[in-house]
Amino acid sequence: MSPDVLARFQQPTALEWADWRWHVRHGIRSRDALLEALGSRQALPAGDLDPSARFPAGVTPYYLSLVDPSDRDDPILKQILPVGEELERRGQEREDPFEEDRFSPVPGVVHRYPDRALIIPTNYCATLCRHCFRKRSWAEGFFRLDDRALSRAVEYVRSRPEVRDVIVTGGDPLHLRLDSLVRLLEGLRSVPHLEVLRIASRTPVTLPQRIDEEAASALARVRPLWFLTHFNHARELTPEAAVALRRLIDRGLTVQNQAVLLRGVNDSTEAQLLLSRGLLKLGVRPYYLHCADPVAGAGHFRLPVERALEIVRGLYGKISGLGIPRLVVDLPGGKGKVPLAPDFQTGRDGDRIWFLSPIDGGPVAYVNPS
Repeated sequence: MSPDVLARFQQPTALEWADWRWHVRHGIRSRDALLEALGSRQALPAGDLDPSARFPAGVTPYYLSLVDPSDRDDPILKQILPVGEELERRGQEREDPFEEDRFSPVPGVVHRYPDRALIIPTNYCATLCRHCFRKRSWAEGFFRLDDRALSRAVEYVRSRPEVRDVIVTGGDPLHLRLDSLVRLLEGLRSVPHLEVLRIASRTPVTLPQRIDEEAASALARVRPLWFLTHFNHARELTPEAAVALRRLIDRGLTVQNQAVLLRGVNDSTEAQLLLSRGLLKLGVRPYYLHCADPVAGAGHFRLPVERALEIVRGLYGKISGLGIPRLVVDLPGGKGKVPLAPDFQTGRDGDRIWFLSPIDGGPVAYVNPS
């Protein structure tokens, strides 16, 4: 934690700092306030445009405290600081690249895959990540579906027997009232044909205090439940995050991580290796590594696919398969995720296939059985 940043929050007591409600109440909601809390504008070039009118700012005191204000290339800062590049649009980037609005049969439901559906009960997050692919909705204000709308979402799933897997996502569903979230999850659990129930939340990263004993116990009531979280950098794996994750794991939830490959944040094999090692140490499986999506307002984070493959290729031979996330590209138009894998094959001679060893890089012949 940066003491320079903490000093900007009127010295919260230990009890206040441990209370997620305090962090939400004291959240920073503008770029100017964010820079003031850091005590420096050095993070921005002179004359940089503020995109906040279109893509608002937001960060919890906890997550801001992870920033090193003396480092303008700090990987945490880059995820939360609005910059003028967000107003640029490149190539294929769109407000809604996956056409979620087109695949929304009722409010709060996105049904892109035949057997899977999303339920989005809110678009609110206490921390507004600059790479978010749903940032298009921020300028229109934040919403939370009421109980009637949530019931309609559950009834839609109930009416579609082909749907066997539901992800409750957002925004962040852990910002709902806990009783409303539990009713939603219990309603989904009562659907006879629903086999897999998942919840996606970045609160273990940006507001781990939210995963208190009450919240963890409430989520455990609807087990089996897959908890998908979103750590992008090893610096986010703090003692507070570890406590939150342990509460979930100890109650029988399976926790997996979905990271996004972000230029200037985690775009190296070393950064990914440290993240995967840290996650495995805490009992969390690195699941997906997403190439940054072609979304308007986040193009400056994107990397060429070739570079992404090079980064992931460097993980092989350095960590077990448990620690190598599946690299994916989410195709525009709602056409689904495509897995990408580095190629170690270098040639073939009859029944001999030549590979490069991931351990020492040398050529190895593998005799193909007939």
